[in-house]
Amino acid sequence: NGWGGFADAMHVDFKVPSEHLINGKRYDAEMQVYHLHPGRRRMPTQATVIQATDDGHNAYFEGALRAFEFVYERDQALCASHNRRERKLLALAHANLGTGKQDDTMNYEALAEFSTDMDRPDYEEYAKNIERLLQDGRWDPHNENLVPSIYFYRYEGSITEPPCGEWISWFITDVPMTISTEQLERMK
Repeated sequence: NGWGGFADAMHVDFKVPSEHLINGKRYDAEMQVYHLHPGRRRMPTQATVIQATDDGHNAYFEGALRAFEFVYERDQALCASHNRRERKLLALAHANLGTGKQDDTMNYEALAEFSTDMDRPDYEEYAKNIERLLQDGRWDPHNENLVPSIYFYRYEGSITEPPCGEWISWFITDVPMTISTEQLERMK
């Protein structure tokens, strides 16, 4: 049942705790790399269970973790800025409704435009550091620091979230990836 050819990596998920068990053991987390194979009607998906230890810092994993944290914090700041701007506009609109007069002291256009320092005084420097980290090379979800073995358990199954379609061919590494407990806590 050889796959042959190439299967492009389409999506990477991290699950806490692991969804797969190896020899009855559930691990701290799991990385799932979904691939698309052009010649088959299945998605080969490689899963690596993750074990956290006090001294297990994984430098390669750290790059992905920092990028995820950056995007998460940026999106949180964008949402907070949008919500603050919306509340200000609503408060001003409600204050002026029914008064019959126009408030010439408020520049509504400037207030409605997007402007934020992303809630961080050092945002520019922080963003440049993350961009530099990401430009050091392409992040490879098959790097040996993330996938520590060439041996896999294999079975035909389903995706683990809705719509739960049964088009997944699972390949689970037989050896866990190691990260630090600090990295696991940040991942949660």
